[in-house]
Amino acid sequence: MGNIWGYSILLPLIVLQTTILHRIAIEGAKPDLVLLTVVYLANKNGKMAGQTYGFVSGLIEDFLSVSPLGFNGFLKTIVGFLYGLTSETFFIDQIIIPMIMGGVATLLKGFGVLFLSWIFNIENLHFNLFSLPFLIELGYNMVIAPFLFALLGLIRGVSPKKQWEEY
Repeated sequence: MGNIWGYSILLPLIVLQTTILHRIAIEGAKPDLVLLTVVYLANKNGKMAGQTYGFVSGLIEDFLSVSPLGFNGFLKTIVGFLYGLTSETFFIDQIIIPMIMGGVATLLKGFGVLFLSWIFNIENLHFNLFSLPFLIELGYNMVIAPFLFALLGLIRGVSPKKQWEEY
């Protein structure tokens, strides 16, 4: 179900993402630090923790943004579950794998946005996977992922499995 360390990391990132990151937005696109953190936490802690982190962080994001309630919650739950499936399946190097993980997570989010806008007929959501803002967000997330993963790796207690193995 996750641990307090994961939530204590996600909460300030959610606030940062919904309030301050618009200042570095290019063409309206900004990095999705919460998504990348959910990917990292899910990969380190498994699918149950991943989907819980994704759901809780997405729901809080929905409350703090203009998104329909449950929109980000759904997207991040799916991403958290899928990346939880990758837990302990491969070695994460310092640069390439985090970039790939961040890029794939952003694409999953993009396809999820398309799916939700189609299912619920959200007309005012003008989203295109090939638009400049989405490509900029994809680039942002791929560049930031190695740095964020390295920073999260320094925080003891983020990965409870490893913490319990040491004792």
